Amino acid sequence: MGVRLVKETSLYTLGIAVARFANLLLLPLYLNLLSKEEYGALGVLEQLGQLLVMLTMAGGLEALLKIGTDLRDTPEAQLRMVSTMTTWMLVAGVVVALLCALLWPWVGPSLGGIALWPSAAYALSGVAGSAAFQSLSAHLQVQGKAEKHTLYAALRTVLNVVIAVPLLLFTDMGVNALLLAGSVSFWIGAALLLWQLPKGMAFVFDTAMLRRVLAYGVPLLPHLAAALVFQATDKFMLAASDADGLEAVGVYSVGSRIASGVMMLGLGLQRA
Repeated sequence: MGVRLVKETSLYTLGIAVARFANLLLLPLYLNLLSKEEYGALGVLEQLGQLLVMLTMAGGLEALLKIGTDLRDTPEAQLRMVSTMTTWMLVAGVVVALLCALLWPWVGPSLGGIALWPSAAYALSGVAGSAAFQSLSAHLQVQGKAEKHTLYAALRTVLNVVIAVPLLLFTDMGVNALLLAGSVSFWIGAALLLWQLPKGMAFVFDTAMLRRVLAYGVPLLPHLAAALVFQATDKFMLAASDADGLEAVGVYSVGSRIASGVMMLGLGLQRA
């Protein structure tokens, strides 16, 4: 059991490290091609996207891991749970993103004046895709397929880089290239995870299973939101400040991105 724990911790840490190191290696390129204000807008929109994904999932990831493990001896029920939650997250993600877009005339000015189109729209378009990708990835964790989980996490990162860098270098999209690449890579990753599910699987929506998952996950939201809300509050307050604005958020985001590498081992152990 100890050997298995070390092995899976290493694999999950590797999956996280690929994304973190890709961001760190490309950071000089991003900072050379983007202004501090643009990088600040990226930090604000990424943080907002994470908050909306967390709201969309409603503790679903933790519930999927707990309940999916309880159902390890009934693969059909596991698949029913995955299909139900993926459907829920796709629909809920679209609804949450649309509501945020409708509220943007009031939200945008307090986030540094970021325009809805195209920057915020690209960020919001990835909410449902990110939630679905995490939901489908959780199924691999439940099955103990750490190698596959790491592979798909790395593949999603590679897709992000392959799309973002050419757009950044050869177009005038600026920060929108990174926002669009993030959204597209999550949607492609979710589609690939859907494709690897057992063939002939009936994609059902089980309301009883949904109630069970939400009953477990929703009470966890305050705990899950705590650290993320503190991080988001820092960036949102800087963005809303007349004295600081998005330029200060850009500097803050660079520092937090570098420091986030410290958490890799802990996150890998947690997943294992």
